[in-house]
Amino acid sequence: MKGNVLLVVLLVGLLFPVFGQSTSDFEYEVKNNTVTITGYKGSSKNVVIPEKVGGLPVGAIGERAFRDKQLISVVIPNSVTHIGDRAFSTNQLTRLKKKPSFA
Repeated sequence: MKGNVLLVVLLVGLLFPVFGQSTSDFEYEVKNNTVTITGYKGSSKNVVIPEKVGGLPVGAIGERAFRDKQLISVVIPNSVTHIGDRAFSTNQLTRLKKKPSFA
């Protein structure tokens, strides 16, 4: 039993930084019931930007929000209609993808 618990803890610890972020990994501001991502403090180099934060749609990515984070890939939700200047500058992006809509 202890071995199974340890295995699960190790897998979660190893896979979470590779495959997932929490909304707490993102800095943001709310204006007109829309979220603008203003920064990223997570450790994953493969980022999936959430469609919603606090129940509100993510509509924009602010200037320099992901600057110099050594990112490899980013998935952007369809709700994003504006990306600020140099939002992803100084990274190592090999993949940038728009998340499909399931509406």
